[in-house]
Amino acid sequence: MMVSILCRKGTSFHESRGNTYSPPYGEGDVLGFLIILPESENISPIPPTYKDRPLVKFKSHLYYEEKDNVAEALKNLNVLPGSKIIFFTNGQCHGAAFSDIYGGAYYPTLSLYKNATVSANFGPAFKFPPKDYSFRGVSCFCVCVCVYICSNIIYFIQPNS
Repeated sequence: MMVSILCRKGTSFHESRGNTYSPPYGEGDVLGFLIILPESENISPIPPTYKDRPLVKFKSHLYYEEKDNVAEALKNLNVLPGSKIIFFTNGQCHGAAFSDIYGGAYYPTLSLYKNATVSANFGPAFKFPPKDYSFRGVSCFCVCVCVYICSNIIYFIQPNS
């Protein structure tokens, strides 16, 4: 699922449909994004391993082959009741832009137009931390990434039994 907010009119977008959501923002404003997902034991922040899949060489790089089954993936999407995505401008909460979103892994992404520049802060120290919500920055997942990398190293150096 991809969601976005446009600066000119503060319009939120999902599946190419826009809704007026917040006042416009511009240069010098600090944007905050909060995603609230109910606790789930089925979602791991560590991506799955593909070492059991065929290794494919493409443009001088090696990849583990993964076949996408989009129709099946779309069928298996489940809405998480109580989940939401909230946007902030300079610490001011604009309420939920999206509610009851699909379960899964979400990744922060920035999209810029022409010569625009942006600075990103994924935590843990925020200029305007959310006042009414408990939260963690994306930076807390660094430990998960380190565990993932170490498990890959161990996989490649252990002797085959």
